[in-house]
This record gives sequence, C-alpha cells and structure tokens, in this order.
Amino acid sequence: MKFVALGILQGLTEFLPISSSGHLAIFEYYLRFHEPLFWIVFAHFGSLVALVLLIWRRIGILRRYAMRLLVLWVIIATIPAAVVGLCFYDLFEKIAGSVKLISVLWIINGIILILTRKLRRPYTSLSLKNTFVVGLAQALALLPGISRSGVTISTALFLGIKEDDAVEFSIILSLPAILGANILEFMKVKMVPHVLSLSSLFLASFVTSYLALVLLMIVTRRRKLHLFGIYTVALGVGLLLIDTIGLL
Repeated sequence: MKFVALGILQGLTEFLPISSSGHLAIFEYYLRFHEPLFWIVFAHFGSLVALVLLIWRRIGILRRYAMRLLVLWVIIATIPAAVVGLCFYDLFEKIAGSVKLISVLWIINGIILILTRKLRRPYTSLSLKNTFVVGLAQALALLPGISRSGVTISTALFLGIKEDDAVEFSIILSLPAILGANILEFMKVKMVPHVLSLSSLFLASFVTSYLALVLLMIVTRRRKLHLFGIYTVALGVGLLLIDTIGLL
C-alpha cells in the first residue's frame, strides 16, 4: 500500500496545479515521509511515461504549429528554469525545509490561479517572445509551493494565449523538466528495491498521472483553474495557522 500511495501522490501533484514539491516537503516534515530515492525516481518515471503517451495521443498543438517551431520554443522556455535551478539549488533546498515559506508560496500560487477566473484578453498565438516569458514563469516553480503547470498555464493565459495552446504547451514544456529531473535523480541511486514493489509504484503513478493530465486539460479549457487556487490558498493559510499555534 505504501508504494501505491506514493504513486498516487506523485501522479496527482505532478501535473495538477498544486505543487508536487510543496506536498512532498510537507509530507516529509510532518509525517517523516522519507522514502528511498529510487522509489521517487520510479514514481517520476511513471509520470514521464503517462506524459509521453498523452502528448502522442491527445495533444492537438502538434498539428497546429510546425514541429521545428515547437522544439525551438520548448528549448527557449526551458533555459530560464535550467539556469536558475543550477545557480540557486541550495536556496531551494533550504526553502523546502520551511513550512512558513512553503505556506506563503502556496497562497501566492492560489492567488495566481484565482486571477485567471475573470481574465479576458484578446487571443494571441504562441510566439518566441511569449513562450520565453512562460519559461521565465516556469523558473518560479522551482520554489516548493509554486506549481509548474499552474504558473505556466496562468502566465500563458495572462499573455492572451488560447486555453488549448496554454495547457498543451505547458504539458509539452514539462517533458524536458521531468526527464532532466529523472536523469539527475537516477544518477544518485545506489540500491534497487523489489521488482514487484516497483511495478505497483509505477502503475499507480502512471494511471494517476494520465488522469491528472486529462483533468488539467478539461479544467483549463473550462476556465476552472481557480478551484485549485482556492485549495492551495486554504492549504497555505491552514498550515500557517498550524505552524504558528504549534498543533503538529
């Protein structure tokens, strides 16, 4: 059950705009949830396979734009997060150990999502300029509590990019981020758990990730991202109160 629970946690929080790093940090802090690195790597691998399958089967942006342009935009949008991550890795690790900071960042994440509810701007297409701006926003998601999908989709919507393009570009943009994280984590692995345990972990992560991706697309197209915003604001406020009062 522990493997299944970890897979479900990974699948839900990786793609829904609620911050997987924030949830994992809080689980580790309050529940002493310190699992072997290889479990985390394999859970991420399940999400990666689900992501590739969804892009192959359901992403219409691949037909709306030339492949060479999409590849260029993804590379340009990935650079800011890569640079910031390499330069400020230690800082992000310290933030992950602070409940107060994560709580504040969750509240900020929620406010960003809530602001998309009433947003009405003239539509524009993806371009080199606005995909770079989306990439700058993605760098903020290195902070635990800020959702990568949430901040990239919201930024795209603020720029006037259509809902379909916003969510689908965000999904494609997550591919190099997750792949890079998997490679870095895999290089640190020293011990491999039992195959059966890994199978249940992978399956739970894969199924949950795929469903979360489909839900993300539906919610974005219907402009309901604010519902996740309400959740992360409530979570951030609740954790601030708990940490201040010292209930846990």
